[in-house]
This record gives sequence, C-alpha cells and structure tokens, in this order.
Amino acid sequence: MRNVTKMVLFTLVIGALFCVIGPKAAKAGTGAAHYAAGIALYGKGNYSAALGNFQVSFNKHYFPWYNEYYIGFCHYQLKQYKRAKAWMLRARKNLRRQLPRARGAHIKWISDCITNIDNTLPAVNEAISAQE
Repeated sequence: MRNVTKMVLFTLVIGALFCVIGPKAAKAGTGAAHYAAGIALYGKGNYSAALGNFQVSFNKHYFPWYNEYYIGFCHYQLKQYKRAKAWMLRARKNLRRQLPRARGAHIKWISDCITNIDNTLPAVNEAISAQE
C-alpha cells in the first residue's frame, strides 16, 4: 500500500506541473481550472469533491486520459471498486496510446501512471470479490 501511496503522490506532483505548464492549459479554459482543483482536493483527501472536478475537466476534454486516471483513483479511495476498475482500465488503455506521442518527463509520468494502475488492480479485484 505504501508503494501505491508514493506513486499517487508522485503523479499528483507531476500532474500539477503539467496542469500549470501543459500546452492545452491556455486553450482548455475551465477544464484546466477543474483539473487543478481536482489535484488540490485529491491531495487533501477530499476524494468526492476531487472526483467532481475531474469529471467536469474530463467532459471539457482537458487531458482526458489524466482525468480518467484520477477519476479511477478517486473511485478507489471512495471504495467504489467496480467504477474504479472500469476507469483504471480505460485510463491504462488511453495512456498507452499516448506513449508514442509523449516526450521527456511526459513519458515517465505516463509510464508511472500505467505502473500504478497495474499495481493497484489486484487490490481492486480483491475488494470487488469481497463485496460480492
């Protein structure tokens, strides 16, 4: 669990950097603002409010694969494991599609997100089985 926490914290920091310096930040308008609010709220442990912000940002098409990632982890933190799994699998698929286009630190961030998802999915599957 500690590795998952470290990976989530790492991705929060990198995600916040991309939010600030990302190339779409100027064009995305409120999508960027909701993404930044989601990052801040997630970091404070307010997963329900963070989830709402990531969903708005996702609907505004602001870095949708990042939002998918965080939507999955918000659901995970809220113990909504079936939803978490669905969003994590979606994010993993779409993040893998982004790798060929990624450059520099972006490659590392995407790779770390995929690894974090892969490391968390067994716990999600266990939780789903325990709920059934």
